[in-house]
Amino acid sequence: MATQELLGIKAVRMAMAERLQKANDDAGTVHTVVLVDSKPRGVLVSVDWRRRAAEALNEPIDLSKVPTVGVTDFRDNLGSYVGTSALVVRRATPQAVLVPWDWYLRASKAMNEPVDF
Repeated sequence: MATQELLGIKAVRMAMAERLQKANDDAGTVHTVVLVDSKPRGVLVSVDWRRRAAEALNEPIDLSKVPTVGVTDFRDNLGSYVGTSALVVRRATPQAVLVPWDWYLRASKAMNEPVDF
């Protein structure tokens, strides 16, 4: 089960490398909940978690339809991606996936994972 950490959009931008690492940390995945005006709008999760969540929701796993964004562009333009899905890559290697908040809640429920905060 993942741990959720709530951060404002500015804090996520400033600590992007750390957030991407935490999304894929073997010691325990951390999902970064991105807050905009103190409201959750998106969540940064691992690619593996996104795949498992899609299976739990019985939704097709087609990341080819999700915009692929480089880490620098994602960090610099995070506000334009929050509320949508985006695959974050570094040198063509997937690092994490940003998913909309409402999708994250549905997926967590389908996977019987609590959303703590």
